[in-house]
Amino acid sequence: MISDNFKLKGKELFYLIIVTLPPLLLLFVPNYAAIFIGIDSWMIFVLIAAIDMVFAYITVKIGMLAKGKTVIGMCKYAFGNMIGTFFGALFVLLFGFKSLMFFRQSLEYAFMSTYTLEPIYYFAIPMIIVLIYGQFGGTNNVVRLSNIVFWLMIATYFLVMLSAVRNFDINSLRPVMVNGVEPVINSLPHFFTWSGNTVVLLMLFNKTNMTKGVMKYVMSACGIAYAVIIALTIFFIGVFGVIAAFVTTSVTELSLFLNSKVFFNNFDSAVKLIWIFGALIRDCIFISCTVDALTELLNLTDNKIVKIILPLLLTVPAVFLFRNEEKYFMSAMGLSSIMCAVVQYGCVFLLFVGVIIKNKNKEAQNTQKAVEAK
Repeated sequence: MISDNFKLKGKELFYLIIVTLPPLLLLFVPNYAAIFIGIDSWMIFVLIAAIDMVFAYITVKIGMLAKGKTVIGMCKYAFGNMIGTFFGALFVLLFGFKSLMFFRQSLEYAFMSTYTLEPIYYFAIPMIIVLIYGQFGGTNNVVRLSNIVFWLMIATYFLVMLSAVRNFDINSLRPVMVNGVEPVINSLPHFFTWSGNTVVLLMLFNKTNMTKGVMKYVMSACGIAYAVIIALTIFFIGVFGVIAAFVTTSVTELSLFLNSKVFFNNFDSAVKLIWIFGALIRDCIFISCTVDALTELLNLTDNKIVKIILPLLLTVPAVFLFRNEEKYFMSAMGLSSIMCAVVQYGCVFLLFVGVIIKNKNKEAQNTQKAVEAK
């Protein structure tokens, strides 16, 4: 958990979003989007960006209207103890499920990056140890680490784009929307497992200086992050064209084109290492927020056991339920995607409305008391 004397700044949320958001949506997801809608797959990310920017704004507004509270406290404040506990439980389940899905994605990427035939659980064990260690290190240390990794990620995005320029062909993106916009819209619900991740900020706002600058930092970070995602996906399609659906690790494959025997030999390996760094920070953040939310929901006085048990529990479905990449992604893009959307969009909107109504009622009560006092 974040120490009591530690306060996040808007700039640190800015770093955190840019470090963790693009690796999530650029690993594997673009090639699966290409499976659904071909060369127009980059448009999926335009729609996701539009939706998530709106909900990023709503999320920050909730944090400003209910200062000093986590999402559990916000739910109880807006809806009362009983209904608020139910809503809080939904958010705990959302954070826990996303922790599982993101860990499984990181696990698959680490497995595929080594080109090994070893069982995938060989990678799960050291990764879980790192994540458990991260929980005891504290969210503040993870956030500080993202401040450093931020510059590595920015350099990586720039170099990956640079590596793709000489192989980019604008004709690979044509014809645009040959089947109209309907296939893009119909495919959108399949990708909600990977979107809406600013919802995790609802667990961080209680330890953040909620000044007006927070909105600026969060919105600009989301805008930059999605601009990077859309740009790299366009490069990805422009380089690989119709075969993009068959490229296993999506845009990270673009880094192969910058390799040379003189200056950038095995540059793609460095990109993969930095990408895994960002993914592990993201996983640590989501697991930590799940632990903190569950601790508050159950009124636990000590969460040390939860910090160990929860990451360990991720390995069971990650290794045995999702035995291969195809089964994992079909699950992520099926019913689970709709369930994520219900909480990260539907419940967040209801929470926003509930907090506004609660604040107005309190203002009306205070005004009434002031009148009666006179």
